[in-house]
Amino acid sequence: MTTEPADMHPAVQTVKLHLEQELHQRWTLRQLSDRVGLAPTYLAELFAKHVGKPPRRLLNERRTERPQQLLKDSGLAVTALSGALGYSSSQHFARVFRHFTSSTPTAFRSSDASR
Repeated sequence: MTTEPADMHPAVQTVKLHLEQELHQRWTLRQLSDRVGLAPTYLAELFAKHVGKPPRRLLNERRTERPQQLLKDSGLAVTALSGALGYSSSQHFARVFRHFTSSTPTAFRSSDASR
């Protein structure tokens, strides 16, 4: 169940905003909970209740949406993209990207170029 922004708990709104605007950050649940003054487990439960998914999943989804556009429109290397989005390695980025798109970044770029 997702909640409309007006009905969303203020802490969830704040965390969601941080996650969406600061994709490059390597957020931990502890860092996010410290920002809003809630216990990490409570924040995770509250976030999932209002957004319909845990904070890490939302962050990873957002981190794969932007690169899809960049892979289509730019010649940026996968390594450069992964670093700019806060991934610790291009391999980790590729693993997360594949999880959400069922394709590696390189294959995604190649398939888009052939369309």
